[in-house]
Amino acid sequence: MPPTVEYIEEIKDIWDSHWLTNNGVKHNNLEAELQHYLHVPNVTLFSNGHLALETTM
Repeated sequence: MPPTVEYIEEIKDIWDSHWLTNNGVKHNNLEAELQHYLHVPNVTLFSNGHLALETTM
């Protein structure tokens, strides 16, 4: 586990935005970083595999 101070600093922008679900700051940053890292035009994050499979159907 990281030190509490380090963890609090990491989630401060989430707490300040009051956005704790999908399409928040961290969510969007992770999608953008994955797109860049994987060299793909689109990335979509899902909370579980079942939802991802349902979306593809």
